[in-house]
Amino acid sequence: MSTGAGVALAGLPIARMLKVPYFYIESVSRFEGPSLTGRLMEWVPFVSRFAQHDGYRSDKWKRVRSLLASYRVVASPTGDLSRPLSIFVSLGTIAPYRFDRLVDSVLACLHPDDTVTWQLGVTERSDLPGAVHGLVPADEMARLMRDADVVVTHAGVGTLLNLLDQGMLPVAVARLREHGEHVDDHQLQVLQRLSSLGLAVSPAASLERAHLIQAADSRVVQSFT
Repeated sequence: MSTGAGVALAGLPIARMLKVPYFYIESVSRFEGPSLTGRLMEWVPFVSRFAQHDGYRSDKWKRVRSLLASYRVVASPTGDLSRPLSIFVSLGTIAPYRFDRLVDSVLACLHPDDTVTWQLGVTERSDLPGAVHGLVPADEMARLMRDADVVVTHAGVGTLLNLLDQGMLPVAVARLREHGEHVDDHQLQVLQRLSSLGLAVSPAASLERAHLIQAADSRVVQSFT
């Protein structure tokens, strides 16, 4: 059983050799149709294929409950825009794409008493308050998420799901190809779907203080029933 874009194909010959069932579950980030790996899997007769969203051919894919359906948001809004926040900003690690647009948006929302930690990847900056890191180990990343009042991030599906698992409602901005921030606009598709489900705070225009407070006043709970 696999959902990995690269690993799934590597498992095919082993399953064939051992004559065991093979199940492929398409990634939760593929909303409108299968990935390249998924399209290749359509040609393998002994693979059972499952999709988490609508829009897949019913003769090739079986529909299963989406991972996203297990999350719901519980909000206790205070509306206090002036209170200080502990903020963690994560831009991911994709190279060579910078994301200065998000950094500048966060800077415009900060108050003097806020505490900020930055994980910038390749977006090197020398004008930032707080603690600045390029890369952060996974265990340290998890701790920084847990300790923050709010996490502001790019719309990488792995980062967003990690935050939801941590009980955090993410404030997310998609990397866009037109700004040279990614190779394509797939993050926009991910963010639009999560926003429609209420699982991400996504600024329609510019990032504002109210977006940070909204996320800080919310918690995500998970249920698989």
